[in-house]
Amino acid sequence: MDKRYEVLSRQADFERLRAEHPSIEYLGYGIEKRDDYHFRLEYRYLLAPDLHFIHYLDINSELALNLNETFVYYLGFLELISYYKLACPAQIILPYRLDNEDWWEKLYLNGLGEFFYRNGISFTETPFKFIPRTSASFNPPKSSSAPSYPNLLLVSGGKDTCVSLEKLAAEEFAVLMVNPRGPEFKILDIFASKYYAPKRILVKRTIDPHLLELNNRGYLNGHTPFSAMLAFLSTALGSFEKIIVSNEASASEAALMHNGIAVNHQYSKSEHFEKDFQEFSKQYSSSYYYSILRPFNELQICASLSKLPEYWQVFISCNINSTSWCEACPKCVFVYLMMQVYLSPEEMGKIFTRDLVLAYPEIVKDLIGEGTKPMECIGTFAECREAYDKWRENLRAI
Repeated sequence: MDKRYEVLSRQADFERLRAEHPSIEYLGYGIEKRDDYHFRLEYRYLLAPDLHFIHYLDINSELALNLNETFVYYLGFLELISYYKLACPAQIILPYRLDNEDWWEKLYLNGLGEFFYRNGISFTETPFKFIPRTSASFNPPKSSSAPSYPNLLLVSGGKDTCVSLEKLAAEEFAVLMVNPRGPEFKILDIFASKYYAPKRILVKRTIDPHLLELNNRGYLNGHTPFSAMLAFLSTALGSFEKIIVSNEASASEAALMHNGIAVNHQYSKSEHFEKDFQEFSKQYSSSYYYSILRPFNELQICASLSKLPEYWQVFISCNINSTSWCEACPKCVFVYLMMQVYLSPEEMGKIFTRDLVLAYPEIVKDLIGEGTKPMECIGTFAECREAYDKWRENLRAI
């Protein structure tokens, strides 16, 4: 089995590390405003007794921004998950009382569902408690400014971004990229050549290097709800009426149950999270967060992309390589399986170098429900079976 997808047995490590590290504390945050276009957000954490971390987000914008400080604060609570999972301490200590404790417990448990499953961690009750330092709620000065711009689209280098851009082509929007890998810029260049060049917001997210050192020393590691971080970050920018993401209907399907939690690699891309976040954010923000692709499944999205040949050779949906397809992982096999429904072998050759369905039959079995669903951003079993039937039909016709 590929080590990236195996299930480990780390229950003993979980118990030992929790005993060694009884709490993690959100010490505070800072905003360094260099001007209206450039900010540095700094978050400080303490994994008791003595492990300190500093986490940064550097924001560089082509538009003047008016940060929403409530969401800046809550973004730090979301980013804390990356440091919590090192030892899963029993107490999460916060500077202020949580007004939405049940909401945050749901996000932490579901967002870490894959992490607990892949590390073989079980528990009989919620493995953490939120402990406020004071009884007061967080209450920063309220901004009097209304959103300055209509739309913000979060973009990556994958197929969904291509389709979302085209759907928004008639509207005015800016784009947000976090730690862009390269394909994002090529996709935007193509869009600009057809329509116009959207204003850009670039964010460099820097994890404390000590976290990576601890992972190498045997501390716990695994998946976190990255898309939830993007939701909080984009809302923290405070300047947009609508915040638009590219999460499709297929993202709501869980892979399995573990510890009473529906394990979904795409939990923070799911419709469940989207609705929860909309309810949460309307208390503190006038921005509206939603997915433009929610009405569509993966097959429908690939059908749209099949009509946009200008993007075929620049989009990369692989999570292993940043600038090319690895052509060996479940994500690559999945995209091949979906796209071959709509493209000829000659057209597929413009994206991939070989038939990945033929090359990786075991991965295909997992995709179509004859094994364990890969922990990747992929479609439902039903969609994959439909696409696989089409592949078999085409193969018989040769």
